[in-house]
Amino acid sequence: MIAGRVDVPAIKEALRGREGEIIASFRGPHNQKLSSHDELRWGNRGSLVLVTRGPKTGCWYDHEVAIGGDLIAFVQNETGCKFKEALAYLADFIGGAPITLRPSPRVVTNRPKPDDDQKADNALRLWGEVQPLRGTIAEIGRAHV
Repeated sequence: MIAGRVDVPAIKEALRGREGEIIASFRGPHNQKLSSHDELRWGNRGSLVLVTRGPKTGCWYDHEVAIGGDLIAFVQNETGCKFKEALAYLADFIGGAPITLRPSPRVVTNRPKPDDDQKADNALRLWGEVQPLRGTIAEIGRAHV
């Protein structure tokens, strides 16, 4: 901390090379069969990827939920905490044993939940609006996946 402020670049620099250790503290050991020198993978299918070499070193991506980012985003995603709490966790990790974060309380709205009939009506309405992909930009994008 510098004059009451967190030195984010210093924390990120101190974490370099320890990304796998941090992710393993949440997800357990990486899947050795699916990992390589360039990336570590977690899960039976290796859906969580941590890049260990190249320009994206230290970045992660979870293919199951289509999100990724740096280690700060990973801690936020795993715990539901805010940016400052994630930084505090990572700063503590650098200095010693990691602390346990409690998830931040989620904002609850007073919006009524739709019943099953409303859900079915919405699903049918959406189904009726479906258009074929042929001849659209989505078809081109799908061909490159």
